[in-house]
Amino acid sequence: MLRLVAIGIACGFSAALVVPRAFAAEVTELGSPFPTDEQDQDGDPAVGVRLGVTWRQRVTTEDIDREYVCLAHETIDGASLCPDRSGIRLAKDLDAESTSSELELDFRVALWRTLEMRVHLPIVLRDDTTLRFAAGVDGKNSRTAPYNADQLFDVPHRTRHSGLGDPSIGIWTTPIARVRDVTQPTLALGLELGLPLADVRRPGDDTVGDGIFSTTFAIAGSARVQSWLEPFARLDLTLALAANNELYPDRGATQTVSGPPQRVAFSAGFELVPYERAADRSAVRIELGGSLGFVSAGRVPTALFDAIGTSPCSTRGPGAADPCSLTTTTSGRKASGTTVEEEHVVLGTSLAVHYDVFETLRISTRASAAWSTPHYLTFSDVGVDTDGDGNVDTENRSGDDERDPDYVDAWDAPGSRFRSESRLILGVDVSLSVRF
Repeated sequence: MLRLVAIGIACGFSAALVVPRAFAAEVTELGSPFPTDEQDQDGDPAVGVRLGVTWRQRVTTEDIDREYVCLAHETIDGASLCPDRSGIRLAKDLDAESTSSELELDFRVALWRTLEMRVHLPIVLRDDTTLRFAAGVDGKNSRTAPYNADQLFDVPHRTRHSGLGDPSIGIWTTPIARVRDVTQPTLALGLELGLPLADVRRPGDDTVGDGIFSTTFAIAGSARVQSWLEPFARLDLTLALAANNELYPDRGATQTVSGPPQRVAFSAGFELVPYERAADRSAVRIELGGSLGFVSAGRVPTALFDAIGTSPCSTRGPGAADPCSLTTTTSGRKASGTTVEEEHVVLGTSLAVHYDVFETLRISTRASAAWSTPHYLTFSDVGVDTDGDGNVDTENRSGDDERDPDYVDAWDAPGSRFRSESRLILGVDVSLSVRF
């Protein structure tokens, strides 16, 4: 049964084809990537250790539009904005660019090529975000930072975070595996736990912790179908639980969304093997893959996080409110910076080259790209109708306020919301690992 599952996950390729003596795909690898060599009279060690370091660079660009209320037959400079009827429209507002550099330390212990324990420790060298006006936007027509009215935050706005990130631990097992029997495909099952041990990210602070407990269940399969070809696939389900009340406050029954999003992702691809040498266990693998992920609605620190969280909400121009209250929630608190992000889909692709110089040394490089479907960055509902009268009241029949305590009119109300129209993430990874 497990063999059939592995073959199915590996894109339906049959494991019954003639299979050469070669390694398993990296996505299903535990311990050494090479099958047992019958010429090795001592057999494989019961315990294997792998130490690795990976440098990651990510550049994220995002076009952020903002809603506005358009009135029928309203004109600006003689141009009609809503010739047909009134409604809510979207207009270009901001461009966001984030650059992050990270080192991840990786420690793994494998037992009998069947069980592997993993520890990951990320070190964020830099995580910079810059918000600018979109092309054709300035203080004259911006709805975020107009020169003659209250400004939600200053534009341009720049922030930087760095420090130790949240570590994760995991355990993986391979019920069936090619490294133990070259006639078999490989099936790997994994459980990864993210631990909120780092100082939590705060607006304007030099901290990077996510403030969440996460649990990832993973299943991966691969099958060598030709001497030069091994398809693979992997499915991940990540459940997240808030561990920090500042980023993810729980305000009670009328709060519509308080916790982080949940995620599911499927990835698949194949590895090409242009070179391998069984004698010294060296090989070159070229990996090409794609991914499809779904992210549920949840409260997160978006590209607007630092700008909102550090906003002085300055008052400029005649008639400006004093004090400015654009970042004030319905409960009278200042907004923390996290906002409710709408559910969306993430599409990705990657190209990697793995070079096993010999069995104990591997060098890998990877280039990746991911794109998110358009979605709202500020998407909180106004509240919960607790008395069933069909309305969300500031004072219901029982005298209770039914509004979401973290709702902010300035960006959650229809006609004021921020929307990500295009988010592109480009990445480069370089890693080095040794086994002994």
